[in-house]
Amino acid sequence: MGDITNRQQLIHLHSEVVKELSPEQINFGEIAVQYAADEPLLYIKDSEGNIVKFIDSKKVDEYINDIVSAITENEFVISSALVDLDSRVTDISSALTRDEYVISMALNDLTLE
Repeated sequence: MGDITNRQQLIHLHSEVVKELSPEQINFGEIAVQYAADEPLLYIKDSEGNIVKFIDSKKVDEYINDIVSAITENEFVISSALVDLDSRVTDISSALTRDEYVISMALNDLTLE
């Protein structure tokens, strides 16, 4: 475990306003709390000066469910498109087979004459 003898004062910054923080708005050791009911968040600044955002696990679940729903919907659309494409390929293949038969018969007629 790291050295905890160098303690700094913990300062809580709080706001109900939903906004993103910039690294200039928070110091090392501070925790910014966004307590808006629709999007509660915690922010800290990491050792490289980047803002790290902690979100409610319920929001993570919502995001995951939205992504899974979108993927499922896209899979259905892609599957339907593939079935339609397969049908069109079959139609083209059948048409080519018929055309080959007609050309073969025409050539056969020419050689018989």
